[in-house]
Amino acid sequence: MRMNIILFIDSLANGGSQRQLVNLAIGLHQRDHCVTVITYTPLNHHLPRLEAAGVSFECLNKRSKFDLRPVIRLYQAIRRLKADSVVAFLRTPALYAELAGLLCRRTRIVVSERAGITDRGLGKEHYLSGLGHSLATVVTGNSHHYLDALAKALPWLKPKCQVIYNSIDEQFFENGKARSQLEQPPSDSVDSAQSSACRLCVVAARPSEEKGLLPLINAVVQLVDRGITDFSVHWIGPVQDTHPLVSKAQSLIEQHSLQGNWHWEGEQSEVARCYPDYQGLVLPSLHEGVANSLCEAMASGLPVIATDIADNALILGDSGCGLLCQPDNASSLADAMQALIQLPQETRTAMGLSAYQRARELFDEKNCLPQWERVLTPALH
Repeated sequence: MRMNIILFIDSLANGGSQRQLVNLAIGLHQRDHCVTVITYTPLNHHLPRLEAAGVSFECLNKRSKFDLRPVIRLYQAIRRLKADSVVAFLRTPALYAELAGLLCRRTRIVVSERAGITDRGLGKEHYLSGLGHSLATVVTGNSHHYLDALAKALPWLKPKCQVIYNSIDEQFFENGKARSQLEQPPSDSVDSAQSSACRLCVVAARPSEEKGLLPLINAVVQLVDRGITDFSVHWIGPVQDTHPLVSKAQSLIEQHSLQGNWHWEGEQSEVARCYPDYQGLVLPSLHEGVANSLCEAMASGLPVIATDIADNALILGDSGCGLLCQPDNASSLADAMQALIQLPQETRTAMGLSAYQRARELFDEKNCLPQWERVLTPALH
């Protein structure tokens, strides 16, 4: 059944939710649905991908924080495009879509929660957005951990809740396939003198407290103090030198002479090309949903070290593809990093193969897109 689908989000900035929405738009378009992506803030990092795939795009240009015209304009777009379904990512776009849906009762309003929660549980903002979801047809999320907490707090939402994990572009799986065929993947960008050291990457859209930047640097300090120096950590993502957290991090790096073990790699336009240069991923987040970098690294055949938050334990399971550590705990993180660094290369390669196979099971578009189609198809509900 061919559907007219609107995918709605604040912008196409360089964020994980934006990347996931673009992946979904391209995947649904390739499955012969009529897809239009609509935003209201003109930040268009991912727009070239949509244009290359032939996906329609509109920007509603919200003028101020409390400008509610995007609700009316979204309603008008629903009518003009004869949309069967609207999928809204993130909290504010979800609210706008839910309000617009009051005027379009035949259109399915599907909201997608991408948030994580702290160990203190749901906050006031989660309850408020959950109340708004009473107006939605379906509430999706990329984390059992979050949706279970939401349904427990607001039981009437439980029948609407549906977990759909992030889908990963095939180019990441091509990395994993290539790595599985080689004992040690070649890399033109890695100096041969460094090839024996274990290179670990962190991929983050921004350096922030919830991304675990400072616990990670303190873990690196502990490793060096233990006499473990044959490794390096590479932070991939935009970094502003004037950001207070980055300044504090840089002070720690200089104070402990970590310049040989820590590298700011900056923003990369083609993240998929980065993963083959590394032997593992570190995900030190304190709280978030299911991270794109976790899914992408596993698909690329990298063993992972991840904090025990959200669905990370469920995703890694007993597959042998990674190690868990406690969030906001530099010693626990250092222990996990030490364990991975000191493994023989062939063991890390075997872990990476397990990660690739687990990612195929959970994050392959061939599995994720049919789940979205079932959610979006009125005839099945």
